[in-house]
Amino acid sequence: MWKVYTGDKCNYCKHAKTLLNKQNIPFAEHNINMNKEDRDFLVDQGYKSVPQIWNHRGEHIGGFDQLKQYMEKTYWSDNSKKQKPIKPPTLDHVAIKGQE
Repeated sequence: MWKVYTGDKCNYCKHAKTLLNKQNIPFAEHNINMNKEDRDFLVDQGYKSVPQIWNHRGEHIGGFDQLKQYMEKTYWSDNSKKQKPIKPPTLDHVAIKGQE
């Protein structure tokens, strides 16, 4: 299951959750305003903003922009496909912009 760390009044968090829901990708939301441990986890990892997203394999995707790029570079965003795969592809097969 994917993990999405969010915050209150975060539009990018809402967009990320909408994108994941649209693709029928199950995720667990961790709101840093509701849980100190979630906030401390992000701080300890060096992240200063939300959303922060991890895929089903525990690979860090990044924020909303990186999630969108991840989806665009995979067949998850290919609307011509009639059936989506059970699990999304991993970062092993995706080149993130600026890291190609």
